[in-house]
Amino acid sequence: MTDYSFMKSCVCYSRELISMFGLINHSKNRTNNFKQSEGVMFCLREQPVNSEVASQENNTMNLHGHKILKSNSLFVCGSSSNLGYFSGCDLKEQEHGSDDAEQSKDDLLTPVQYPKNHVFRTNCEIVSVACGASHTVFLTDDGRLFACGGNEYRQCGFEKRSNVLCELDEIDYFAINNIRVVDIVSKGFHTLFATDDGKVYSCGRNNWGQLGIKTKSRYEQNIQLVCSDDGFENKKVVKMSSGYGHSAFLTEEGKVYSTGANEFGQLGLGHYEHEDQPRLMNFGDQSEPIISEVYSGYAFTMLLSNEGQVYAVGSNSGGQLAIGIDVKKIHTPTMVVISALTNKVVTHVSCGQFHTVFVTSDNEVYMSGRSVTTEDNLAPRVFAPERIKSFYNQNGKHFEHIPPISFASCGRRYTTFMTPDHDVYVMGRNLNGQLGYGGLNNCPEPRLIHFEQLKSVNKHTHSVQVACGANFCAYYTLLKKKFHLISHHFCRMDVILRRMELDKECYSDIMITTQNVQ
Repeated sequence: MTDYSFMKSCVCYSRELISMFGLINHSKNRTNNFKQSEGVMFCLREQPVNSEVASQENNTMNLHGHKILKSNSLFVCGSSSNLGYFSGCDLKEQEHGSDDAEQSKDDLLTPVQYPKNHVFRTNCEIVSVACGASHTVFLTDDGRLFACGGNEYRQCGFEKRSNVLCELDEIDYFAINNIRVVDIVSKGFHTLFATDDGKVYSCGRNNWGQLGIKTKSRYEQNIQLVCSDDGFENKKVVKMSSGYGHSAFLTEEGKVYSTGANEFGQLGLGHYEHEDQPRLMNFGDQSEPIISEVYSGYAFTMLLSNEGQVYAVGSNSGGQLAIGIDVKKIHTPTMVVISALTNKVVTHVSCGQFHTVFVTSDNEVYMSGRSVTTEDNLAPRVFAPERIKSFYNQNGKHFEHIPPISFASCGRRYTTFMTPDHDVYVMGRNLNGQLGYGGLNNCPEPRLIHFEQLKSVNKHTHSVQVACGANFCAYYTLLKKKFHLISHHFCRMDVILRRMELDKECYSDIMITTQNVQ
């Protein structure tokens, strides 16, 4: 049966997109019917829609035969139980009679050695994934949250504490309290949630005060607002990071606050005492920089200023602070001044347990810290960033078969590298198959994994993200911001637009100009 409804043909193109597609306005009166704000434009085209087909393709938007896929592409590898990966079938579906419902405990704990597709039963778009020490949290485009894995400290956000692995389920706290979450972070046994109004909530293990809720009295906590005696809850947080036992928060003023474990000075407060509420980082006698990014390793913290300078604080047992000297720990943020990075602008940092990776603006990659493949007592330590030699020839140029690296993500003792063409290289420990190349042997040098699903992703419309947990990781595709507007605003405007009586002359014809959107 065919019914006539407004097809979601084109919505919310920025000025850049309008120019890209050369959209032509066929009506002088068009602006009387559609408001334009900050370069955002709405336009429709009325077309017959086959209801049956539409229901089967509700994850796409059809632009005259061209599809924009929503980013429900999620691939996981490593310790399967922490990722909620049960034969690739969503557990909610299993409860309704899936053929894959019966599995042994051994099956659930078998390492996933190749990246496998994990399909959500919801029609949501995954926009962020946080992998902790034993659990995973997913954030969708409509603000919904899902979690799975270990919940022994309530790190999944489920109110009921459990000593057994939790199946994939929805976290209902924020929906019940009408709170919109826009970002999630985890690295240890606690989880941080940032909201659209700049507040932060936390849950999970709190033995060092890493939740920032002004108490260390209990080892596990339900979701609570991060706060302090001096009103941290009234500040607007724009970025956050999580270590094994500490948390760090970046405010809109470019200042960093931290809470939790501080044995190695990772809080950057000028002392080694634990804190149970966010405290402002102390730069000592240095001129305090404006910070633009904050990253956390197991027991250390890295800061990136808006001028591209890197600051480090905390444990340096393996050289992970990249400050060039053999010192065990530092309690005051120290600038990373290394000859290898002279005249280099660092754009991204990722931290593991004992190593740190730096990506520069010219897509070069450097690493410092302890070797990720050898035993701890035998691992060589690198106190200053060095280029990963396997990526370069003797002249310091990229090997022809290895494109420049655009992004890196560190797990506990392993690292993934991403190129602009969505090639994935991995190196490090692989006991649980987290490297995703099909075996369980460690990789002392970067190794290309064959990931055809990612190679088919349209790099103009989508980016590929990777979230690394302790011994597992998740890859997912994400609509780039300028295309992401298309999905979000259709959801908001669809009902209103159906009720509007519009003159067909005000429609914009984009039939010829959408061939690049696939």
